[in-house]
Amino acid sequence: MAEASATPLGRLALPAPGAKPPSGQPLPGIVFIHDVWGPSPHSEQFSDRLADAGHAVLAVDFYRDLEDRPGGDPGAFIRALDDTRILADVDAGVRALAARPECAGAKIGLTGVCM
Repeated sequence: MAEASATPLGRLALPAPGAKPPSGQPLPGIVFIHDVWGPSPHSEQFSDRLADAGHAVLAVDFYRDLEDRPGGDPGAFIRALDDTRILADVDAGVRALAARPECAGAKIGLTGVCM
């Protein structure tokens, strides 16, 4: 089972100790993008499955600083988000994973659902 913790950007999921690569090998990282409704149990389960497969997963919460979450029309909510800020969050997620000792020198990818 993945080990999860909160970070300033969102939720970090790491492989359980027995699922980590052999000593000395870095974990590949994944920046995970939630769906239009925001972080949810479904996205946490998805992140945990990726972590259990041997990845460090940072699920960035694009809504962390917003007072309101999507309501009636999620499309309008998404279109109102600041693209520059979203891209900066993705970049910050990549940099945060790259700075972690367990990911040093590993490749980092990006995936998500729906957004």
